[in-house]
Amino acid sequence: MKLFGFINFSLLLFVTISLSCTDFQTAKYSAVLKYWCGKPYIPKNQLIKNLNQLKLNINQCNKKTSCLTNKNEPNCTGTLSSETPPTIRLPPTSDPVPLIPNLGNGYTVMFRNQPYLSTDLVGSLLVNLNNTISTISVKALLHDGSEILAITKIKHDGNSIELPFSLTPIKPKLEAHEVKILFYIEDMLAHISYAKLYVLPVGPKTVKIDRLYGGILTSTNETIFPVGPYVDIGGWLEKGNIQTNLQTLKDQNFNIINPDPPYPNISFIHQMFQAADAIGGIYIQFSFRHDYTDIQKVINQVNQFKNYSSLLTWYIADEPDGENWTNRSSAVFEAYDVIKKIDPYHPISLTLNCKYSSAFYADATDILGTDVYPVGVNMLPCTEYCDVCGCDDCIGSVTLDIPKRTQQYIKDLTLIGREFIIKWMALQAFYDQNAWWERAPTSQEFSVMWHISIINGYKCLMFWRFPFFLDHSVIDQIIDLSKEIKELSNYLLFMPQLSPSHIVISPDNDIYVGVWMSKNQNKFLLIVVNGNKKLSVNFRITIKDLICLGLLPGIGRIDNETNIKVSIENGVFEGNLKKYGVGTFIFEKTLINRAYTDCYDIQASRE
Repeated sequence: MKLFGFINFSLLLFVTISLSCTDFQTAKYSAVLKYWCGKPYIPKNQLIKNLNQLKLNINQCNKKTSCLTNKNEPNCTGTLSSETPPTIRLPPTSDPVPLIPNLGNGYTVMFRNQPYLSTDLVGSLLVNLNNTISTISVKALLHDGSEILAITKIKHDGNSIELPFSLTPIKPKLEAHEVKILFYIEDMLAHISYAKLYVLPVGPKTVKIDRLYGGILTSTNETIFPVGPYVDIGGWLEKGNIQTNLQTLKDQNFNIINPDPPYPNISFIHQMFQAADAIGGIYIQFSFRHDYTDIQKVINQVNQFKNYSSLLTWYIADEPDGENWTNRSSAVFEAYDVIKKIDPYHPISLTLNCKYSSAFYADATDILGTDVYPVGVNMLPCTEYCDVCGCDDCIGSVTLDIPKRTQQYIKDLTLIGREFIIKWMALQAFYDQNAWWERAPTSQEFSVMWHISIINGYKCLMFWRFPFFLDHSVIDQIIDLSKEIKELSNYLLFMPQLSPSHIVISPDNDIYVGVWMSKNQNKFLLIVVNGNKKLSVNFRITIKDLICLGLLPGIGRIDNETNIKVSIENGVFEGNLKKYGVGTFIFEKTLINRAYTDCYDIQASRE
């Protein structure tokens, strides 16, 4: 949910829709009852004539939902009516999960670095296996039956597997090739997956997605970790000189912006792109936020702006799952198809707000964004099924709510075979006492959310919204962190992140850890976050992959301290972080005894 300044958020974004629990389809309350993420809620600070009765009805809705999942609960006499949102499934866990078909079946496939061009010679297929079979064979066929990847035996080791293939026999065209991927166990066909393969004629500016490490390859052949704000057009960007304003944002270490509509006119948009092209190094996510339902307008704008070097992504919609929940007829699907036909050379993105909607919108985007705004919210009046408090199914924690949202997304996306979709995060850099958020994050809280997002695999960090109405300490923190990303990009975008199974953390309830290691184990990045907001914590991290490497020197940074000399011995790293403290450490192997390397090789072969 996004808002700004003193505009009443609930009046801007929420409309009444027809999804409802039993007792809400009455004229008496239809003018004031709203829905968000499929749940009824009472808009904050809105005058309601019969507030107590409305709250009673919402509580009754929650009770009936609970009855459906727990028949033995006292006073359960009714069930949900046929008007209950059909996309909500109520399993024994009581989680309101939308119905998601199990299409992935443990096999996830995607092509890396798409779209390919007619000048590219080699492509690569990425495969993830979530089953216990150690050895599987893979073959890939075009829709006409021609083979692009001969049957290849792969060994499941818990990591993504990359299989190169020649692009030369594939005819370039603007539409995607439908590719069938067949999986065999011994000689028996075990599973069939499908993936879209774009091999395009050389044409307009091209932006590619690295679906293995998550980076974006811009039209100027720069691989970036996008960092930047949603920008208020009317309140800031269009005032004064556009190029000067964009340069100001670049000087603050931002390399992407999302200008938030409405745009004043077409001429302004061209000037904005021209200024960004002239500056270089700052890219634009062009938003159809209020216009994606007007398909002709979408077509016209894509045709006008698709050839600018500074265009990074097309942003279809902001939180379409809020009002529309998981409505398959949502206009975002039509907009996605139309944009892809006109301009398959740029990725498409959108941002979701609801915890359980990712699998429904995965086919309407190339990049899946979400926003988690947990600071200054009061979650007490909210439940899983009724009411909205500014952060869907959150608890109001800067450390727990982002991992909670992420784990649900990954779980649902894996079920439908879309685990490789790139995920972007929009962070809270605002407050609005007229809506749900009583205060803004502190500089420490923002840093914690920032680094926990990176640890949870997000490959872009944006924030709502610029110009900032924040304490100077928070603004300085955002600028410093954006600069830090540039320093860490060579690790985050070019090295695999170790899965949690490779890392043992103590204590395991307050410490959050991410490790990125080069394939030859010569260097790695370690990020550690102390999620305890009251106490400093002594931590001990064991990185299984390094147990045989002995002493590995490096330099690191803890909070605002620089050049902290640290070392890791026998795969164990120990240290101390203050409350909400963050440490980033870079290690490089120098002269390691050959015996240690042999030890690692032996251990790896046994695994």
